[in-house]
Amino acid sequence: MDQYMDEFEYISGGPELLDNIADLWAKLNQLHGNISPHFCEVFQQRAFHDRKKELIAKSKTGKLRVDIARLNSGLDVIGYCVSTVDSNKEGEIDSIFVEEQYRCQGIAQQLMKSTLGWMGNLGVTKKHVSVVFGNDKALAFYKKFGFYPGTFELIQKNTIR
Repeated sequence: MDQYMDEFEYISGGPELLDNIADLWAKLNQLHGNISPHFCEVFQQRAFHDRKKELIAKSKTGKLRVDIARLNSGLDVIGYCVSTVDSNKEGEIDSIFVEEQYRCQGIAQQLMKSTLGWMGNLGVTKKHVSVVFGNDKALAFYKKFGFYPGTFELIQKNTIR
């Protein structure tokens, strides 16, 4: 895993970096649509500018961090993690994604370590992440960082937009 670390550059910032992840977020959204057996149309209708507004709104009452991974040889963003901390010191991993051809090279782990370190420095008391139903790979990934299912939220299909 560490043999690839020199190939990548990591940068961190706030809402000003969100536009850099738009293309990757669209790929994650498409992946969620493909995985979700009940809500694929919700993901198909979702647009990045709406998600960006949601994240910026969350940052108004707390903090928002964007961690980006890119190739050292260029400016192409190949992975990201967006996380927030609210006024109650609760942290959320809002979104994380790595381009398929760069997976299994330690990028997602580095992004998670960075965001969890940030949360720790802020004194976060509770950390959580939501996973799309059916995304078993994500569950296995988060387990490596001590995240386990706490509850299952069931949503009536005709009430989500």
